[in-house]
Amino acid sequence: MEKIMKGNSPMKKIITLLSLLAMTAPAAVEIKEQNVNVSMNNGTLSARLVKGRNYAFNLTGRDRNGKSLGLVIQSMIWYHGRTGNTQHFYQDQSELKWKPQKYEIKGNMVRVFTGNADYDVTREMEMFDNIGAVRLEYIITSRESRDFSRDKFPMIYLAKEIQSVSFDNGNLKDFRTKPAPGGEDLVNTRALLLHMPEYDKTLLMLIDINTPLKYGHKLGLMPTYRKTGWCKIVSFNQLWQGSLPYYDKGMKLGAGIYFQLLDGGSLTEQQKTAARQLAERFQLAPAQFSGSLPAPEYRAPSGLAGKLGGIPGVGLWHESPMKRVYPGTESPDRTVSAVKLESAANERESFQLVLNPESPAVLEKVILPELTSSGRHKIPAKNLQACALEYQIVESPLALLYGERKFADKLLPLPERLPLKLTAKENNILHLTVYTPAGTPPGLYAGNVTLRINGKECKVPVSLKVWGFELPKRSAYCAHGLLWNSPQKDREEVLKYLTACGMNGTVYYGGQRELRKYFDGKELHMPDDFSLAEKAIKEYGMPMFQAPWLFLGAWDWKPGKKVHFLNLDVNSGEFEEKFANYLKSFHRQAKEKGILQNSFAYLWDEMTGGHYETMRRTVGMVRKYAPGLRLMTVAAPDPEVLANNDIICVGPLSHWWSRDAQKIVRDSRKNGKEFWIYMNGVTFGTDTEAIVPRLTPWMCHSRGISGFLQWSMDYNWKYGTFAKNGHVWLLYPSADKPVYSVRLEYFRDGVEDFNMMKLMEKLPPEIRTRLEKEIESIAPAFGKTSLDPVRLAEVRRRIGETLDKNLK
Repeated sequence: MEKIMKGNSPMKKIITLLSLLAMTAPAAVEIKEQNVNVSMNNGTLSARLVKGRNYAFNLTGRDRNGKSLGLVIQSMIWYHGRTGNTQHFYQDQSELKWKPQKYEIKGNMVRVFTGNADYDVTREMEMFDNIGAVRLEYIITSRESRDFSRDKFPMIYLAKEIQSVSFDNGNLKDFRTKPAPGGEDLVNTRALLLHMPEYDKTLLMLIDINTPLKYGHKLGLMPTYRKTGWCKIVSFNQLWQGSLPYYDKGMKLGAGIYFQLLDGGSLTEQQKTAARQLAERFQLAPAQFSGSLPAPEYRAPSGLAGKLGGIPGVGLWHESPMKRVYPGTESPDRTVSAVKLESAANERESFQLVLNPESPAVLEKVILPELTSSGRHKIPAKNLQACALEYQIVESPLALLYGERKFADKLLPLPERLPLKLTAKENNILHLTVYTPAGTPPGLYAGNVTLRINGKECKVPVSLKVWGFELPKRSAYCAHGLLWNSPQKDREEVLKYLTACGMNGTVYYGGQRELRKYFDGKELHMPDDFSLAEKAIKEYGMPMFQAPWLFLGAWDWKPGKKVHFLNLDVNSGEFEEKFANYLKSFHRQAKEKGILQNSFAYLWDEMTGGHYETMRRTVGMVRKYAPGLRLMTVAAPDPEVLANNDIICVGPLSHWWSRDAQKIVRDSRKNGKEFWIYMNGVTFGTDTEAIVPRLTPWMCHSRGISGFLQWSMDYNWKYGTFAKNGHVWLLYPSADKPVYSVRLEYFRDGVEDFNMMKLMEKLPPEIRTRLEKEIESIAPAFGKTSLDPVRLAEVRRRIGETLDKNLK
């Protein structure tokens, strides 16, 4: 039996709801069309395709008393993409909102076709008449060659009645049970048994973890499980995806999942047997991919690394900050005489020293040298800094697959951390940074870093080539990070450090409670914050100052709902008066401090069409009462957004960038508009390579983008653990002062590279064109971004040498 929906048939508008209802006994699968619906049943399970939702897969059943279980499962792809007709990527964020294209019925299977501007999606739902099982398979095909995000699909929304989960270790024999298994528990899992004791039922979810291998990928799937307030969610990591995935046109992704509703509300031998029998029936094999495939990231050094002479019994080598060192990273084969660096004036360059003692040892002292040139110019020792890199524990999928959970991230300044215990037969890492002050004469500078370990000293030669040009005091690239919860007393120190790392931070502290404290409805009383903003901008070179607490709403705001600003009705007279008074007070004080031109307001976040009338009115008030105050919003740059904002943060490149986007950016920049991106989980994710933060400004340069928004750097400050605070958050709590993530320093290098590229505007056109082609070879506007530290270092060197030659 086959039906294909096409033409102008009413069935073209069908959106699917698949409901599986427990019946009495197996029977032949029957599929019927009923008006605008399609029903399926096999005597044990029944299903219907129902108009109103885009093929959502809803699974229900009955308990031992015949009572309906209600919703058990709903599957979907959660996606921030482009609709194709507009640039509203927030309107197209799940497949529930996509338009169906057609469906077909073949035998016992319904195959549905949908998609959006980026993906074609085929979903197969097959029923079996003799085992009471259902197969769900997603097949996603990229519609064009472009950057994509790392997808976790499908997302399986499960009933809140699930109280515990049993999971196997890959052999479908040995199962453990937990209320909520973590990432480490599910590394090799093929089957999840989702227990509902209230109904005395268990849902078996059997996963074909090898699905991606059918499409030519080298790694498969790994499930994740998490609880929310209203449901439980299982999603699937596509392990083969890199940090910055680039899909060729026609590339496919896949996920195959099988379901059975079993008796018993807790783990039984019968349930284990059912899992094995289902796997045998459908020939679902254990993992056919090796956990050793990520070895190049976790074991191999970069081509820039080199062994150094050291102390007997202690291995010593250096590595570029573009390559993360893990406890078991192997030492390089090549031997070098010195650590060699290159820098412009007013630039920071870092390197890693790796110590691997044969037995436990103690690092007693680190002496940083004065660097001197042959012309007797000096870079004082105070411009060198050394930190120990402390490992944190992470649960990123590839780390779990490979079995390496330690992640070097936390910067511990020396010498206050000395003496430092060195773990035997493990890489212990020092992160050193050299700052070349503004005005430093060009030349070759050298000195020796002295290490004393177990009473014995060794010297590490360092040479620094200083080019004959200088980076600007204030960065041309604005990376703005929100500070929410870190202590107010540390704010000046944090801003100073962030500025040195190419980051901009919020000067003020807190939220609406502090707004009510410092704003009396007429005047904004925060002289210390204005003074700190002035100091950070004029002395430290901080690019921009965000107007305090001037935020109205995000994606979930809708007309009729109160805004964040003082929790007021945006249509009320009270809002009109107080909003205008705030703007006038801020404008006057920022102008008096001479920082108005560096100030901006972040009124709206993740905007869609429902915001626009209110956006126009509130923006008009800003233009009237605070002229010169720039407006930034997170939204896709459609004509309304462009007309009413100065800075548009367009979200992740993988969700928006296209040929049309390139034209919008190019044309809008001519009219004075500025573009930022928002890639927190990619740029600063713990499962991305160390080179990715550095590459982010390179990717922006190739696309005409000049800024970055970091939603928060300290959101979960109060928890004080890496699991809660360390992923995209970049500040660690401590007893006395904040401790920083080394990812900030990786990012700083990219910001300095961006500023170096900005200086290329001073070069003759033919020379600049040649260098732009070199940059495109690393981070093309359209094409796969290179993750090779050696290649990036070569291109950076050519840029530096060309500027050195032409800007003297």
